[in-house]
Amino acid sequence: MAKRRVTDEMAKYVTRGELKEELDARDQRLIETLGKMVVEIDRNTARRLDDMRVELRVELGRELRVELGRELAVQITASEQRLRTDLGGEITRQILASEERLRGEIRALDDQYRDLPERVTRLEKKVGIKR
Repeated sequence: MAKRRVTDEMAKYVTRGELKEELDARDQRLIETLGKMVVEIDRNTARRLDDMRVELRVELGRELRVELGRELAVQITASEQRLRTDLGGEITRQILASEERLRGEIRALDDQYRDLPERVTRLEKKVGIKR
């Protein structure tokens, strides 16, 4: 067995009051130490949460931009298609209307001279020209 040395301080008797004071002091130091640890843990946790929030915002922002870009591309493509369809139909209608106007103008010119061959033939008969 190991020999024990008993010092005066170890052999001294302690009263209940002294023991209570010593335990209260120890409890107080423990509470203070635990309080500091809790504060430090809170700081670290808050810092980590802030970092995570920032990372989450960045990631969500990136994903949102990508998703918005895709959605915008789809909408632009659909708008272009509708515009082509609308303009194509409108241009076709305008071309058809223009053709109809031109036909009308040509008919008006043709109608004036439609009976011209008959009139020339009658005139040639009257004058006595033979072909």
